[in-house]
Amino acid sequence: MSDVHCSSGPVSSMPGSSHSFPAGSMCDMHPKMPAVKRIQGETDSFGAEYFLACQDCVGLFRNYREQQLDTEQYCDWCKAMKKRVVKHRDMDEGSSGPVYNVCGDCRSKESERAAEELEESGAWNDYDYSEFDD
Repeated sequence: MSDVHCSSGPVSSMPGSSHSFPAGSMCDMHPKMPAVKRIQGETDSFGAEYFLACQDCVGLFRNYREQQLDTEQYCDWCKAMKKRVVKHRDMDEGSSGPVYNVCGDCRSKESERAAEELEESGAWNDYDYSEFDD
């Protein structure tokens, strides 16, 4: 891992996820405190930025993220201000495609559409369930 603060290409993980980091790393905000997490920050289809956080910073990050869920934010998909807006990828754009801010209503509609497409395509009908019989 040459640079603990940037990826070297597209990533499939989402902002807020934790990643490994070199032992002995120090917190980016508190250089005298040992890092306990390497947290993924800004993410796009080119890669991601990361920050090293001590236990205090991890707590602040978690609190901030919880507060954001209860704050109205702009949904990139329905173009409305909603609560519970989170980072999300469009499943049609791949696991390392652009990251959008998407509300729960839009995520639910996407899941329902995917389930309908699976049902219509008969994708579940190509399994041989007899393999699972005892």
